[in-house]
Formats: sequence, structure tokens, C-alpha cells
Amino acid sequence: MSLSRVTQIVMLVFLVAGCAAQSVLPDFSISISKSNCLGSCPAYSMELYRDGRYVWNGRAHVSAIGTRNGGRTSDAYRQAMHLVAAADFESFKDNYETGPDCSTWTTDQQTVVVSVRNGSTGKTVRHYLGCEGFPRQDDLLHLENELEKVMHINDFVR
Repeated sequence: MSLSRVTQIVMLVFLVAGCAAQSVLPDFSISISKSNCLGSCPAYSMELYRDGRYVWNGRAHVSAIGTRNGGRTSDAYRQAMHLVAAADFESFKDNYETGPDCSTWTTDQQTVVVSVRNGSTGKTVRHYLGCEGFPRQDDLLHLENELEKVMHINDFVR
């Protein structure tokens, strides 16, 4: 075997080993994000994984700008999923942004997005805070607020 052929094989082994070492994100997570608004609303996203790891991305009006990786206890994920189940998250519509669901609609508000991934399935609910008067609005607002507490969002927000 020629030296260049051996070099190619060694390089291929290192390439495959390097790819295998990259971690794949777990299939179980819950995330919450808030968009910008006309004022100084905190804009961020945070995804919490089943094992307690999280990825924070602060965009505006938060104390932690940029991406941060860290960990919580797996109990935080369990508590968040308990809130999701108690709110009957699956029964919410996917979108509360415009249309007949909004009996009152105001401009320049934030959009809150809550996503849950359970293995190969998932659900996302988009809620524009200027859309008001839809059925179960209070339940969705309560879920969003409680998720922020359980996920310790205030650790990153001014």
C-alpha cells in the first residue's frame, strides 16, 4: 500500500471519529421565546432539554445577550412538562396571532412561542400578545408565565 493511500485511510478514520464525537441534541425539549416589541420588551429564546441542559439566546433588552449553554436540574424539565400537561397544551391552536380568534387586536406587542418536542412528535403555539379575547387565553398566559418561572428566565433578563 502506498504512503498516500495510508494517509487517506488515516484521514478518513479521523474524519469519521470526529463526526461521531459531535453531540446530537436530545429529542425531548421545551422552549419559549419572545420577540421584540415597539418598546423595551426582553427578546430571547430558551430551550430546556430533558437532562437539564439549556440553550439561551438573548437578543434584546436582556442582561445576557448572545448564546449561553448551561444546566439546570432535570427537575426543571419535569416541572415544565407538568405545566404543559396540566394546561392541556395539545388542545391549544397552533396560532393566536390574527383573525377571528382575536376579538381585540393591538399593535406593537410581543409574540410568544412555546414549543414542545417529545421524540419524533412536537407542537408549537405562537401567541401574539396583542391578540386578545380568544377561548382559553388566560390558560395560555398562565402557562407562558409559569414556564418562565420554572425555566428561571429572570436569571437572564434585566
